[in-house]
This record gives sequence, C-alpha cells and structure tokens, in this order.
Amino acid sequence: MLRRGEAHSCPDDSQPARALVTGRSVLHHVAGAGIPAWMAPSESRREVLRALGLHSVLLVPLHSRGGTLGLVQFVRHRTSAPLDDDDLLLAQEIASRAAVSMTSASCLYAIYDPVSRRCSLASAGHLPPTVVPLSPTNRTSSVAELPEVPIGPPLGLGGLPFETAEFELPEGSLLVLHTDGLLAGRTRDVDVGLATLHDVLTSAPESLEETCDQLLASLLPGRPADDVALLVARTRALDPDQVAVIDLPSDAAAVSGPAASPPTSWRPGDWRNCPSPRSWSQRTGDERDPLRQESGPTTTDPPGDAHL
Repeated sequence: MLRRGEAHSCPDDSQPARALVTGRSVLHHVAGAGIPAWMAPSESRREVLRALGLHSVLLVPLHSRGGTLGLVQFVRHRTSAPLDDDDLLLAQEIASRAAVSMTSASCLYAIYDPVSRRCSLASAGHLPPTVVPLSPTNRTSSVAELPEVPIGPPLGLGGLPFETAEFELPEGSLLVLHTDGLLAGRTRDVDVGLATLHDVLTSAPESLEETCDQLLASLLPGRPADDVALLVARTRALDPDQVAVIDLPSDAAAVSGPAASPPTSWRPGDWRNCPSPRSWSQRTGDERDPLRQESGPTTTDPPGDAHL
C-alpha cells in the first residue's frame, strides 16, 4: 500500500506497535467501513482500502536470534472468506523462515568416531557446542568447555572455505548442541545464557532427559522469543577388541569383490574374525557401508546416547 521509498509510522498504542513490543501475532478483522487509523492515516488511503474490499489483516513479527527484526502484514480482500487461525499458523511459518533467511541460515556439523574417540566440528556461522569431558577422578562433576571451533560464513554466502576442528572426547563425555534461541532473549544476552548453561552442565544428572529438562527450565522460564533446538549426547566408545579392520586399496571396486563379502561360516558374535569392511546388525538385520572400513559388535548397544 506504500510507494517505493515511502515511510509509514504507527502510533505507540496501535496493534502493529504492540505486536513489535510483545512479539505476538495479531489477527484483525475489519468490520464494515471501520478501517483503523494505523492502516490508513489519510482519507485518500482509506478510500483505496475501501475500494479494494479489505476485510482481514494478519500482523506477524519477524523473530531471529532472540530478537525482533520487524513486522510482516498480510491482508485479504476480494474474496469473502476471512483470514482465520489456520492462516495465522501458515503466516507465522512463512515469517519464521523469512527471518532466518534475512539473518542468513547457520549450521553446526559434528562427527564423533567411537573408535578413535575423536570429535570433528565445522561451523557455518553457528555457536560452537558445549563439551563436558568426563573426569576420571570425579565422575559427578566436571567443567563445561567451549571448544575452539573456527566460525565459517553462514550457509549461502559462499566465497570462504570451512575449517574443521578436531579434538578427543573421553568416553562418557557430554556434547551439547543448541540454537541461539536457547541462550539469548529480549532481556538476556548470549553471555549470560551461556554462563547459566555451563552452571547446569557442571553438575548434570546421569539421565540425558533430566539434563535437557534442567537446561530448559533454567534457560527458558517463560515463552521463548525464538525457535529453540537442544541436543544432548553422551559419547560411548568401542574397545580395540571390538573392532575389526581390513586394508583395502583406494578403489571403489575393491569393496564389491569377494574380499568384501562375509565368510559363509560367519555367525553373530564372530565379528572379530570377520575380514569384511561392512558392519552387520544382529538387531535389525540390515547391511550398511560405513565410511570407516571397520565392523563393530553385533550384540552391544550403539556407541553413543542422545536425547532431544
């Protein structure tokens, strides 16, 4: 409804201003000719809106990284069906994706190897994870740490390479990944949220579910202002006698020949004598080709626990 370059301001007591302050969406129905002043500050604009037959308005704040970037306004005219709560949910989803795009999408990639007990991380504009290494002398309390991870550009920007950080994690350590919305809010900056997260993790319970509950209760006492994702994982490891290794040439065809097939006499539990680069799962009966050419045990639990 505005010409390019034209500015529009809303009074402090108007619905758009309240939506920006509270961060809550608004569904407004225009009754008859009662177009509010914040939509049409002049009579000429009011006549334009009347001629269009505008009857429903959605005001949806743009949230990202714990703050409000602006406000999106959706209107409906011509058709007689008014905007409803289903339209509001769709508009909020659209606005959420738009806000992430406006601030550039970010990503954190982590790989943990249960054989070498090493973790590799790469960040595209995302906060590094929090690591709580298990102390061999005190298993009830450890120190939460932030690994030094080179922060690359957010996804989509391009032009710069991504660097990988690698470090060793003792078995039983905690790896905590989360979005910015868990730490930052309208009344709290990231540093304060990070300190609270570390305080909780230094005396985290054994249960990953209880750890998640404590983190959410401490960091999100009320309605969060941004989308929140939290992943808490505990590392587990494979002992050397649980791993079988075979050397193969750097040729994809090498894994499709007879040497890559399991022996006919192989039975679950005989994995130590199996010269195959594949791993078999007694529990699911499937066959997988891992990146590492190693086969693990078939009767133990997976080498790691995680809880969302």
